[in-house]
Amino acid sequence: MLIWRFPFDPHEHQHRSVNVKQNPVVSNSATPLYQKVKEHVASLIGSGALSPGDRVPSEHELVARFQVSRMTANRALRELTAEGWVIRVPGLGSFVAPARQTATMLEIPDMVETALGRGARHRVETITSATKPASSAIALAFGMRAGISLFHGRWRHLADRLPLQVEDRWTLPHLAPDRPAPGTPEPVAPYEQMDHSLRAALPPPDIAGLLALPPQSPCLHLTRRTRLGGQVSTVAEFWMPGDQIILTGISRPKA
Repeated sequence: MLIWRFPFDPHEHQHRSVNVKQNPVVSNSATPLYQKVKEHVASLIGSGALSPGDRVPSEHELVARFQVSRMTANRALRELTAEGWVIRVPGLGSFVAPARQTATMLEIPDMVETALGRGARHRVETITSATKPASSAIALAFGMRAGISLFHGRWRHLADRLPLQVEDRWTLPHLAPDRPAPGTPEPVAPYEQMDHSLRAALPPPDIAGLLALPPQSPCLHLTRRTRLGGQVSTVAEFWMPGDQIILTGISRPKA
C-alpha cells in the first residue's frame, strides 16, 4: 500500500468504451493559452523576479499582456493557486505563496492493487520516455531554471483494457534508471519526503483520449513531489477518471 495525502478507490464503469486510438502528446504549438499564461507567472516566481509575499500580475494585467479572455487568465491563476504557488486574497489580488507544510493523512491502494481488486491484470503502456528541457512551470517545481534537462516519462495504467490512470513524471536525470524494463514505468526515485495535492479538473485533450473519456468528463488530478537531500527529485501528476474515484478515510479526535 502507498501512503498518499488523499485516498481513492476506483470502481468499474461499465458504460465507457475503451476501444480508442492512443492520442499523441500535445505539441508546443498546441499549448493552451491558459498554460502559456501560467508558465509566464511560473517563470517570474522561478527566476526570483517575484518572491514569497510579492503580488503577481492580476487577471486584468494578464488579459492585456497576452490578449486572452479573463476566463483564461483566471484559470492560469486558479491552477497556480491549487498547486500551492500562489495565494489569492479577495479584494487584494494574488500573491506568491510562502513555503507550505503538507501532512500525510490517508492511505490508498496503488494501481496494481486496484487492477487485482477487479480481477484484472495490471498493464502499463509507455507513451514517452526521454530526457528533454523542462518548461518554466516544471523547472519552478524543481527550484531550477527553465530549460534544465530532466527525464520525462508518461505511462498509461490499465486493468486489462480499461484505462485507470495516466501518469506523467519528471525526474532528475541521475536518478532515472538507465534501462527501464520494457512496458513498465520507472520505479519511484529514492526520496526522503513525498508531498501530494488533489483537485478536480477537466483533463487536457490528450489525457482524455488516453483515458477513453468523452468531452467535458471530469478527472481527479493528483500531483506528487518528492525530495531527496533537500532537493526536489521528482515531480509527477496522475489523471484518474472522476467517475471511478471514491475518497475514503478514517479519522479520530486528537487525544
